[in-house]
Amino acid sequence: MNNSLTTRLEFSRDRQVSLSLNNNQIQEQIGKTISIGLGYSIDDFEFSIGTANGNKTYSSNLDLNLDLSIRQSSSAIRSLEENTHQPISGSTDINIQSTADYVLSQKVNLQIFYNRMVKKFEVANSFDTSNSSFGIKLRFSFG
Repeated sequence: MNNSLTTRLEFSRDRQVSLSLNNNQIQEQIGKTISIGLGYSIDDFEFSIGTANGNKTYSSNLDLNLDLSIRQSSSAIRSLEENTHQPISGSTDINIQSTADYVLSQKVNLQIFYNRMVKKFEVANSFDTSNSSFGIKLRFSFG
Protein backbone atom coordinates (compact mmCIF):
# COMPACT_ATOMS: atom_id res chain seq x y z
CA MET A 1 0.00 0.00 0.00
CA ASN A 2 1.67 3.25 -1.21
CA ASN A 3 -0.44 6.17 -0.07
CA SER A 4 0.79 9.66 -0.88
CA LEU A 5 0.35 13.12 0.58
CA THR A 6 0.75 16.35 -1.41
CA THR A 7 0.78 19.89 -0.05
CA ARG A 8 0.70 23.34 -1.60
CA LEU A 9 1.22 26.79 -0.09
CA GLU A 10 0.91 29.95 -2.15
CA PHE A 11 1.11 33.60 -1.17
CA SER A 12 0.55 36.47 -3.59
CA ARG A 13 0.14 40.23 -3.50
CA ASP A 14 -1.05 42.65 -6.14
CA ARG A 15 -1.37 46.39 -6.41
CA GLN A 16 -2.77 48.64 -9.11
CA VAL A 17 -2.49 52.42 -9.07
CA SER A 18 -4.07 54.78 -11.58
CA LEU A 19 -3.70 58.56 -11.84
CA SER A 20 -6.49 60.76 -13.13
CA LEU A 21 -5.28 64.18 -14.27
CA ASN A 22 -8.84 65.44 -14.87
CA ASN A 23 -9.74 65.56 -11.18
CA ASN A 24 -6.28 65.09 -9.58
CA GLN A 25 -7.07 61.77 -7.95
CA ILE A 26 -5.22 58.53 -7.47
CA GLN A 27 -7.15 55.27 -7.31
CA GLU A 28 -5.38 52.39 -5.60
CA GLN A 29 -6.37 48.72 -5.46
CA ILE A 30 -4.49 46.32 -3.19
CA GLY A 31 -4.96 42.57 -2.78
CA LYS A 32 -3.36 39.77 -0.76
CA THR A 33 -4.04 36.06 -1.20
CA ILE A 34 -2.94 33.00 0.73
CA SER A 35 -3.82 29.50 -0.51
CA ILE A 36 -3.26 26.16 1.18
CA GLY A 37 -3.87 22.85 -0.57
CA LEU A 38 -3.76 19.31 0.73
CA GLY A 39 -4.12 16.12 -1.24
CA TYR A 40 -4.08 12.50 -0.15
CA SER A 41 -4.19 9.46 -2.41
CA ILE A 42 -5.18 6.04 -1.09
CA ASP A 43 -4.03 3.19 -3.33
CA ASP A 44 -6.30 0.19 -3.99
CA PHE A 45 -9.29 1.50 -2.03
CA GLU A 46 -12.06 -1.13 -2.12
CA PHE A 47 -15.79 -0.80 -1.59
CA SER A 48 -18.81 -2.92 -2.46
CA ILE A 49 -22.20 -2.00 -3.84
CA GLY A 50 -25.12 -4.33 -3.28
CA THR A 51 -27.24 -4.95 -6.39
CA ALA A 52 -30.05 -7.31 -7.30
CA ASN A 53 -27.47 -9.68 -8.81
CA GLY A 54 -25.27 -9.67 -5.69
CA ASN A 55 -22.40 -7.50 -4.51
CA LYS A 56 -20.11 -5.66 -6.94
CA THR A 57 -16.66 -4.83 -5.54
CA TYR A 58 -14.57 -1.96 -6.93
CA SER A 59 -10.85 -1.43 -6.30
CA SER A 60 -9.11 1.75 -7.42
CA ASN A 61 -7.24 4.78 -6.11
CA LEU A 62 -9.18 7.27 -4.00
CA ASP A 63 -7.92 10.86 -4.38
CA LEU A 64 -8.89 13.35 -1.66
CA ASN A 65 -8.25 17.10 -2.11
CA LEU A 66 -8.86 20.09 0.16
CA ASP A 67 -8.08 23.69 -0.86
CA LEU A 68 -8.44 26.80 1.32
CA SER A 69 -7.99 30.30 -0.08
CA ILE A 70 -8.26 33.64 1.74
CA ARG A 71 -8.12 36.89 -0.23
CA GLN A 72 -8.22 40.43 1.17
CA SER A 73 -8.78 43.26 -1.27
CA SER A 74 -9.34 46.97 -0.84
CA SER A 75 -9.75 50.01 -3.04
CA ALA A 76 -9.33 53.67 -2.14
CA ILE A 77 -9.36 57.09 -3.78
CA ARG A 78 -6.81 59.71 -2.80
CA SER A 79 -7.45 63.34 -3.67
CA LEU A 80 -4.24 65.26 -4.33
CA GLU A 81 -5.81 68.71 -4.01
CA GLU A 82 -7.67 68.07 -0.76
CA ASN A 83 -5.11 65.61 0.67
CA THR A 84 -7.82 63.07 1.61
CA HIS A 85 -7.98 59.29 1.58
CA GLN A 86 -11.38 57.64 1.09
CA PRO A 87 -11.89 53.85 1.06
CA ILE A 88 -14.48 52.93 -1.57
CA SER A 89 -14.54 49.13 -1.45
CA GLY A 90 -12.94 46.14 0.16
CA SER A 91 -13.67 42.56 1.03
CA THR A 92 -12.32 39.37 2.51
CA ASP A 93 -13.07 36.26 0.42
CA ILE A 94 -12.78 32.78 1.93
CA ASN A 95 -13.03 29.77 -0.40
CA ILE A 96 -13.08 26.12 0.68
CA GLN A 97 -13.09 23.40 -1.97
CA SER A 98 -12.96 19.68 -1.31
CA THR A 99 -13.24 16.70 -3.66
CA ALA A 100 -13.04 12.94 -3.51
CA ASP A 101 -12.32 11.22 -6.87
CA TYR A 102 -12.73 7.53 -7.54
CA VAL A 103 -12.32 5.67 -10.84
CA LEU A 104 -14.99 2.98 -11.13
CA SER A 105 -13.75 1.69 -14.49
CA GLN A 106 -11.75 2.91 -17.50
CA LYS A 107 -14.72 4.95 -18.69
CA VAL A 108 -16.56 5.87 -15.48
CA ASN A 109 -15.30 8.33 -12.86
CA LEU A 110 -17.12 9.28 -9.64
CA GLN A 111 -16.50 12.57 -7.83
CA ILE A 112 -18.02 13.88 -4.61
CA PHE A 113 -17.45 17.61 -4.02
CA TYR A 114 -18.18 20.44 -1.59
CA ASN A 115 -17.49 24.15 -2.24
CA ARG A 116 -18.04 27.08 0.13
CA MET A 117 -17.45 30.76 -0.64
CA VAL A 118 -17.86 33.49 2.00
CA LYS A 119 -17.47 37.18 1.13
CA LYS A 120 -17.25 39.73 3.95
CA PHE A 121 -17.32 43.35 2.84
CA GLU A 122 -15.31 46.09 4.55
CA VAL A 123 -17.65 48.94 3.60
CA ALA A 124 -21.07 49.58 5.15
CA ASN A 125 -23.09 49.74 1.91
CA SER A 126 -22.69 46.02 1.05
CA PHE A 127 -24.00 42.88 2.70
CA ASP A 128 -21.94 39.79 3.45
CA THR A 129 -22.67 36.79 1.22
CA SER A 130 -21.99 33.09 1.28
CA ASN A 131 -22.56 30.33 -1.28
CA SER A 132 -22.31 26.58 -0.86
CA SER A 133 -22.47 23.80 -3.41
CA PHE A 134 -22.12 20.08 -2.98
CA GLY A 135 -22.97 17.03 -4.96
CA ILE A 136 -21.92 13.98 -6.90
CA LYS A 137 -20.49 13.97 -10.43
CA LEU A 138 -20.57 10.83 -12.51
CA ARG A 139 -18.41 11.13 -15.66
CA PHE A 140 -18.67 8.83 -18.64
CA SER A 141 -15.89 8.76 -21.24
CA PHE A 142 -16.72 7.62 -24.76
CA GLY A 143 -14.02 6.25 -26.99
